[in-house]
Amino acid sequence: GGWVHQEAEALIRRGETDSPAEFGRAVAGFASRLMESARQSRAQWVQEKEAFVRLVGELATQLEEMRQTTGGMGRRLSESINRIKTSETVEELQQLRILLVREAEDLKRGTQVLQSRLVESQQQLVQARHRVRELSEELEKSRTESMTDALTGVANRRAFEQTLHREHARSVRHKLPLSLVMFDLDHFKKVNDTYGHPVGDKVLTTVAERAGKMLRQSDLIARYGGEEFVLILPEATLEAAAAAAEKIRLEVMRLRFKTGNQMLTVTSSFGVCEWQPGMTPEELLHQADQALYRAKQGGRNRVVSCLEAG
Repeated sequence: GGWVHQEAEALIRRGETDSPAEFGRAVAGFASRLMESARQSRAQWVQEKEAFVRLVGELATQLEEMRQTTGGMGRRLSESINRIKTSETVEELQQLRILLVREAEDLKRGTQVLQSRLVESQQQLVQARHRVRELSEELEKSRTESMTDALTGVANRRAFEQTLHREHARSVRHKLPLSLVMFDLDHFKKVNDTYGHPVGDKVLTTVAERAGKMLRQSDLIARYGGEEFVLILPEATLEAAAAAAEKIRLEVMRLRFKTGNQMLTVTSSFGVCEWQPGMTPEELLHQADQALYRAKQGGRNRVVSCLEAG
C-alpha cells in the first residue's frame, strides 16, 4: 500500500525535527504497522518484528545518549526507510535489519572514538584552565608587588603617581574636589639611630596600618619614601582633608612601642592641599610638600594647609 508511502514520507520529515527518543519511537511504531500488514507466516513475522523493534529501540536509546555526536543518524535511518517504501516483505525487513545493525556498529565505533577524543580534550581543557589560573595568579601577584611597598604593605610611589594622575583627570573632567596630604614622622632618623632599624621598621609599618584603617575605601595611602607618606583623597575638600589628617596625627601620638624597658612614642607633621582648576598633578604635589615643610618649620606635630603655607 499507499499508506506505506505516506507514513514513510511523514517519518522522514519527523526525523529532521523530532528528538532522537521521539524519532526512535516513531520508527518502532512504523515498523510494527508495516510488519502487521506483511503476508508471511505468523511465527516468522513475530520473530522478525520483535528483533526489529528491539533493534530500533536500542538505536533510539543510543541516539538519546549520544545526540551530540550522532546528528547524521536520523538521516541515515530515513534513507533506510526509503528502501522499504515499495515493499512489505519479510526479506526486505531482514535486509533493513542487517543495514541497521551495520549502522549501529558504525555508530558505536564512531561514538567510542569521539568519546575518547572528548575525554582527552576535556583533560587538556582542565590542564589548560589550571595553567591559565596559575598564570593569572602569578600575573596578579607580580602586578600587586610592583605597586606595593615591600615593608609597609601600602601602595608604593609608582602606584601613587598612577593614581594621582587618574584622580586628577577625573576631577578635571567632572569638576570634583581632590585633596592631597603629605606627612612624615618627626625626627625619625633619631629613632633608627637610637633603637635600631627593626624598631624603626615596626614604627613605619604600624603607622601605615593605622592610617590606612582611618581612610575611606576610595582613598589611597602610599609610602612616598623613607618615613614620608602621601594620601590621595578623591572628592574631599581642603577642610575634609585637614580633618582626616588631624585624626591620623592624634592616632600616631597615641601609639606606644616597647623598646627594652622603655616605651617609644612618635609624632608626625602634615601638609594638606586641595586641587584648584588649572593645577597639574605635579603642582598639587608640590603645594602639599610645601605645606609639610611649613609644618616642620612651625614646630612639627601639626597639620598645615597650603593656604596657611602660602
